Amino acid sequence: MEPSQVRGRMAWAEERCTAVGTLHGGALMAFADTLGAICAFLNLPEGTTTVTVESKTNFFRPVREGHVNGASKPLHVGRTFIVVQTELQDDDERAVVRGHADAGRAAQGGVMTTKLTIEELERSGEQNLGTSSWHPIEQRSIDLFAEATGDHQWIHVDPEQAAQGPFGTTIAHGYLSLSMLPMLLSEVVNVTDAQMGVNYGIERVRFTAPVPSGSEVRLKAKLAKLLGGERRGEGVRYRVGVEVEIKGSDRPALVGEVVYLAVA
Repeated sequence: MEPSQVRGRMAWAEERCTAVGTLHGGALMAFADTLGAICAFLNLPEGTTTVTVESKTNFFRPVREGHVNGASKPLHVGRTFIVVQTELQDDDERAVVRGHADAGRAAQGGVMTTKLTIEELERSGEQNLGTSSWHPIEQRSIDLFAEATGDHQWIHVDPEQAAQGPFGTTIAHGYLSLSMLPMLLSEVVNVTDAQMGVNYGIERVRFTAPVPSGSEVRLKAKLAKLLGGERRGEGVRYRVGVEVEIKGSDRPALVGEVVYLAVA
């Protein structure tokens, strides 16, 4: 058993059979799902879990005796989804079952990704997307953002002076929190048939609390009503209500509404 392939074997047994003596489809699906779940788990980063989002199973022939031999392998391991293929064969190596399962990767805190097609996105109304996992804001990230933008104000990059300032430490740039939205959003929603996503604009954003260096933040998101439900070329633009929370703080770092374009 290894991340690239998980194998297993299940014996024919009367208690697993239908009234006509063939292994029940439910038993075969449960066996395939178990192999797929183990395979997905072995491909996860430490501290994360998965939840099955979608499963498809095809049955090719009945099994009336002997064993069913199964093998599961990952077809795709992404940031938010793992796709696993499982095949079951009889003792004569003939196909019995073939299945695909899409597992949403859940990080610490039970993150679950909402999966939508562009068509579903176009038809959807308001919908809570939940929260992302927590992400640290380290001083190195703040310094790199200062280099990239030219904003070297002492409240961001000078720990000694900032210690004597109003916040008691350096704080992240407000626009650093804003720039993290696409990455955080990818954890809570996945437009499955989009070839790319484009930042379309900002309806409104307010920076409501400072983010001290060393803090952890996460996104709380809500899919807002679409802008007239109209397409833009091959894509659909959509609005997301966003709130970047700070661990241990009652006030969010920012609140607002942003607009994205999902392009097929």
